[in-house]
Amino acid sequence: MRQKCTQCNKSITNFEQTTDDTDVLIFIRTFLRESLLQIPEEIKDFCEAYYAEFKDEFNLAGIFYNESPSTSINATVLIGDSEDDIVINNNEPRVYIIGKAKVILYGKAKCECLTDCANIIAKEESKVVFDGGHVIAEGRSSVFGKGNVTCSGATSISLGGGIINDNGHRNIIADGDTIVNSFTNRNMKLYGNAKLNLR
Repeated sequence: MRQKCTQCNKSITNFEQTTDDTDVLIFIRTFLRESLLQIPEEIKDFCEAYYAEFKDEFNLAGIFYNESPSTSINATVLIGDSEDDIVINNNEPRVYIIGKAKVILYGKAKCECLTDCANIIAKEESKVVFDGGHVIAEGRSSVFGKGNVTCSGATSISLGGGIINDNGHRNIIADGDTIVNSFTNRNMKLYGNAKLNLR
């Protein structure tokens, strides 16, 4: 696995210090956030190519690909391309979306969508950060970013551009050119060019 990993980690200098598969997985987990921001496509391609073969090793390091983690302790979930819905139902994983897939979050999952094509349903107390696409927020979930949101329940929404279709919320903060379509103006703050359409 160490030999195969060098093909997708061209920009990381500390990789040469790894000596075995376990070191490689610890390295990937330690520098995962930075790597995802720098080379998300390469990380996705690597996971698609080698996750099935090295699933046990990935899972030992707390990394899961296109599946809900079997443990709730410091789990990191990477979501690549998938035709199937991916349901994350473990307690508090860190979820990073680096491909195209419909993701359904439960519990206290924290999700960051690194693509501009979010397709997320946030339930219970999950949190989503996204920059394009569509999020359905339910329960006591929280959504931050830019894009389109449909919310209900006691959700918290903070958008810096896009459209909020509000069917219920705890609070809404709209900035930039956000358009809020709602039945009320309660617990809502509008900044910049944000606009409220009461229906």
